Amino acid sequence: MTSAREPLSYEPSMMRRRRRVLALPERDDVIDAMPASLRREVAETWERRAHEELRVATAFAMLCRELLAVGGEPELLGAISRGVHDEVRHAEVCRALAARYASADVAWPGGVGDEPFVVRSDPRLRAAFYVVSLCCVTESIASCFLEASLADTRSPSARVAVGDLLADEVLHARAGWTFLARQPRELQAAVEADLLLLVKPVVRGWWDQGGVTMLDGAPEHGIPSLETTRRSTLTAMRDIVLPGFVALGFDVTPTARWLADAF
Repeated sequence: MTSAREPLSYEPSMMRRRRRVLALPERDDVIDAMPASLRREVAETWERRAHEELRVATAFAMLCRELLAVGGEPELLGAISRGVHDEVRHAEVCRALAARYASADVAWPGGVGDEPFVVRSDPRLRAAFYVVSLCCVTESIASCFLEASLADTRSPSARVAVGDLLADEVLHARAGWTFLARQPRELQAAVEADLLLLVKPVVRGWWDQGGVTMLDGAPEHGIPSLETTRRSTLTAMRDIVLPGFVALGFDVTPTARWLADAF
């Protein structure tokens, strides 16, 4: 028999949101009423989304490895390792939704490769940069993108799927901001010095994000237009990401200037 004890401070949060893959509604009149050509295009878009979710799972797995190497705090390790699971589950949600639109089975996405990242000789700084880029910036933008997606979604199946993804992305972003707020000022200063370098590829990636959307979108089905995707990217940067850094005492002037000039 194991001895009874009080849970450690980080254990409750590590155990949150351990869910099975989402079940879609059995009936969806919005999908059934779609023209066949649009239905195929939406199915193909959600299939691409499944592949993109696996790419994010790879990024979380790489970040988890970096944090393990530097002795990351258990609270953060729990959140990031859970992020790998979340993103794999997201891929299955997107794949299942694609199958609903296609009225046929959709194969599990193929393999994904490692994403290039900023190289730093200091492993702690490299891990911190990775957390900021993936969680604070990428997942904050993803949350705003999914909020915009959900606002116009009418298909019950797509609403369930988008809402489920959104709930996880908010937690992933929050983990990054919590981590950064707890770091010593010297590490925060290093992040601040390279902030534009960290932000640029993420924003440009979302700006050119043809893989997760359609040019004109299919808003009723959780797929915003490219214009809406770009607008939500800028909204996230101006209303969430930059204010988040400012709240930590960062000078975001160069990044804000680049954002205004480039977009």
